[in-house]
Amino acid sequence: MRFDRRSRSAGHGFRDRFVGGVSDYLRIMAELSSKEEGRNWRQGPEIAFELMRIEELLRSNVFSPVVQPRDTFFWSAIIEILILLRDLSVRARAIDGAHLAWSDDIPVAPNLYSDIFGLIKFCRDGLCHTHTFHSIMDERNNLLSRAVASGKKAAFIRSGESVTISTDYEDDVAIFVGAHRLYVKRHIVRASRELRQIFLDAGTVRELNGLLLPKWPSPPSGHSTTG
Repeated sequence: MRFDRRSRSAGHGFRDRFVGGVSDYLRIMAELSSKEEGRNWRQGPEIAFELMRIEELLRSNVFSPVVQPRDTFFWSAIIEILILLRDLSVRARAIDGAHLAWSDDIPVAPNLYSDIFGLIKFCRDGLCHTHTFHSIMDERNNLLSRAVASGKKAAFIRSGESVTISTDYEDDVAIFVGAHRLYVKRHIVRASRELRQIFLDAGTVRELNGLLLPKWPSPPSGHSTTG
């Protein structure tokens, strides 16, 4: 089996085509997945794709020129972004000093989260797994699986006693999982920009004409790049 860079077509973009059959491809990818060098080999392209996907979503009509909470695809976009941000945040922790640990506009939730990394993970888990404890709002176990508020306002939810969810900024949109708040601009956009810069500074990705490209990986030892 050989790894043939020349066989890439324009329609496949950066995908590499393996000559030798699907079974050989799956076998080699299984081998790589079990080895650290294999994970490192795929890091650049995966990170570049995830960063570009977040930017693509944030440039979409759902978020630009203004955030549209009533858009049909708002929650789909939010959930995908949080999944990618959580993955990128974990990858960034492997880089010295690159952990996202700021806590601006994030009230500490003991045993749940204390910084932006923890808040992203919490909201990602709560939106992806709505049957879990993340949606609990109060001691009575009232639930709020998801909510959104635009501008500086308070929303009151009646459930025996009133529970208040509020936002503090006129220029931002907040999403809520239970009583836990995540801002679009101050949390999601800021985290995505900082992660982008982390991987640029580390040399994991590079920028060319406004596009993010992976640092082209060298195949792991034992896998030839020629015929």
